[in-house]
Amino acid sequence: MWKQLRNRRNVHSLFSLSFDVIVRNISFYDNDDSLKYLTPRIKEKLLKCLSTNYSFWRQKNFKYILGLLIHSSLEMIDLTAAHIDDDILRILEICRELQRIHLMRDGTYCFSKQELINFLQYQKELKRLQLRNCDIIDDSILECLSINCQKVISLDLKGCKEITDKGLNYLCSLNYLQCLNLSKTKISNDGLIEFIKGPNGRMLKELIIDNCIHIDIKGLQEVPKYCPNLEIFVFYNCDLSEDMAMLYSEEGNLKNLKQLTWTVSW
Repeated sequence: MWKQLRNRRNVHSLFSLSFDVIVRNISFYDNDDSLKYLTPRIKEKLLKCLSTNYSFWRQKNFKYILGLLIHSSLEMIDLTAAHIDDDILRILEICRELQRIHLMRDGTYCFSKQELINFLQYQKELKRLQLRNCDIIDDSILECLSINCQKVISLDLKGCKEITDKGLNYLCSLNYLQCLNLSKTKISNDGLIEFIKGPNGRMLKELIIDNCIHIDIKGLQEVPKYCPNLEIFVFYNCDLSEDMAMLYSEEGNLKNLKQLTWTVSW
């Protein structure tokens, strides 16, 4: 009897079987709008499954299918497997409830700065944004974020080499910002110190600024003073030649620190 009950639990539901059929045969919907009439919950499940699948983005009419699945109440989307262009950003413009957006991590993109600004200006509910290794991301994009995306908690702009202290200054208006990754950017000691001296310093729980060649001991030694709630602090390959033991001192006050990563130049 127990064996029979256990075997029953392994039987797939009609929903899961139907869902798997759609995923495996997604190319059949190239000229069919039936996906448009699915419920938002099912659309989101399909998006989660398809958007991180590199083979999906090689489909001939993937933009058409994406347009059928996108809906106005969508809260999260991961497009890091896609080669994003202006058309995709325009498709996403109807999404005014997005809270988490993973746009890019490997530098493969083909969208314009203006189209990105057009997209971000409608993201009033945005809380988490990943947009890595993008050469068109500069201080003007951070200005757009500071004006339109006031609820941002986590911002990952690793490898966006055109970001400077001016852009970091724009982020001072993001009162909920807790996690910030600006590694491989042009920010300097002056910009970092000015940023953490404000309310943002006390809010920060994660600060990643590795490979920022304009940051050295002068800026780093200020972090423990103004960021008492920091849990993750990463600054390897910055311009260091001194002992960083002061980060553990009582003055440093990094009592919540869980991860500290750095390198020292000899």
